[in-house]
Amino acid sequence: MKPFDVTLLTYEKQPELTPDDQLLQQALERKGVRVRVSPWSDASTVWGNSTVTMFRSTWDYFHRTTEFEGWLRRVEQSTSLVNDCDLVRWNMHKRYIADIERRGVAVVPTIFLKRKEPQDLMEVCRSRGWSEIVIKPCVAGSAFGARKFKLGGAADEACSYLKELVLERDTMIQPFMNEVESAGERSLVFIDGGFSHAARKAPFSAGPAGGQSLETVHHADAEEIAFGRRVLDTLPSEPVYARVDIVPAEGRMLVMEVELIEPVLFFRFAPLAADALAEVLVRKLKKEDSQLDL
Repeated sequence: MKPFDVTLLTYEKQPELTPDDQLLQQALERKGVRVRVSPWSDASTVWGNSTVTMFRSTWDYFHRTTEFEGWLRRVEQSTSLVNDCDLVRWNMHKRYIADIERRGVAVVPTIFLKRKEPQDLMEVCRSRGWSEIVIKPCVAGSAFGARKFKLGGAADEACSYLKELVLERDTMIQPFMNEVESAGERSLVFIDGGFSHAARKAPFSAGPAGGQSLETVHHADAEEIAFGRRVLDTLPSEPVYARVDIVPAEGRMLVMEVELIEPVLFFRFAPLAADALAEVLVRKLKKEDSQLDL
């Protein structure tokens, strides 16, 4: 038997669990699970001492991509990662949005540029009728590097920012969805494939890193839940947890993002969801332990 059942991952600047994730730890411990908390980059942590290792507030991985990818390769050999490594790797680069679209689900229109790939921003936007856009890195989180531009008055600034960003990173361009500020972006949380609860996110760039405030409860309707389920059906495999961020626009739902690595899961809005996820992890522990006994 390993010394720990579950390790919950954080990062160096957030070595303690967030208040949301403390609810998950408490739910696990009520079930008799031995929980450890550790930054993913802590060189002193022996990862093989934990049966299951779950991503939570690993909010600096996109600043340390090469290091994080190397860490994944090493750690997946000694502990069961949740979500699993293949899903995490797929979800790290926002090009997954194009995969979802190819599989028949509507997404916010997106142009992807590889690092150092030239692009005539104004021609691209004119041809699509975009007057207000968002430019952001393809590997990012917590609105890192995301900037919004109204092309009527900030075209030169937008072009300069795109040129600067694409020199260093794969980059994406999207139209700004005004519905984010009116109807609101909705975050649907799924646990073990089933819908759990939802939150409405604050407008673009209004909230702090990590999404610890400014969200409110959202009562998702049947159409939204069904759409979120369709999104999950496009993924390479079934996640243990997922957050599907959507926005109603042009008379339909559009995918903004699918968060499978380190999303805030809004347990504070639905404390019983922490118990539900804890129960899924307990079942996974039993499965892992039975395989070790073979």
